[in-house]
Amino acid sequence: MSIIKIEEIEELMYQSFKKAIIDFSKTENNKDVYAVVFDCDLSNFSVCIRYANENDYEKRLINYDKYAYMYKPYGKKGLLGYKYNSVGDFNRIEWEADSAIKHFFNSCRCQSTDAVYYENADRPADTFEYKGAIFRGDVQTELLHCCNGEFQKDGEFFIGLASELSDVFGELIINCIQRLKDDDLGLDKTDNFIVFMSDHDISNATFAEYVSRTVDKNIFDQLTDYSNFEQE
Repeated sequence: MSIIKIEEIEELMYQSFKKAIIDFSKTENNKDVYAVVFDCDLSNFSVCIRYANENDYEKRLINYDKYAYMYKPYGKKGLLGYKYNSVGDFNRIEWEADSAIKHFFNSCRCQSTDAVYYENADRPADTFEYKGAIFRGDVQTELLHCCNGEFQKDGEFFIGLASELSDVFGELIINCIQRLKDDDLGLDKTDNFIVFMSDHDISNATFAEYVSRTVDKNIFDQLTDYSNFEQE
């Protein structure tokens, strides 16, 4: 049985993210960058680094009318407007996960609903350690069925380990962002540059909550005061 020390994974992720952003800063696209986003799928334990700069935003505006209905009543600007809330359209910054990070991601994915839904599903023997807490990945083996996100075995319910690990994964990303904010990454940033985490298929309220965790309050307040922006 192997033990995955999650604090060590966090350090490896931080170093990999930092290197990727610094490498990007040496490219011609590093100009007037207004956002760097860690675009996650927390339930699938994946993360893509994306960036947005003013030039690309102006180009993307060509498509705004097609998607304007998705951003009402916020319009083009502001945190929930097209400029910031169209994360999937931002450009990617490639980063490289080493073998330890890949093993962590894959081991977490093996705890997901898809992997443990079926009876006699295989559960890996990895044990996860984080802040003194132990997460075991091999204690439940025969699962009868899933009901409302909980698994039933012998008449008793338990929450899948993936839910706990997903929360931990999100915390790792936030921790890395907090550290990166204090680093000199060589980015050509706009005055209201922000870096934040997002997730797939989330509400506007959750999106704003994630942003608030890593963005300075004065900037967050400016971006969420929609009276500052002309509504198109």
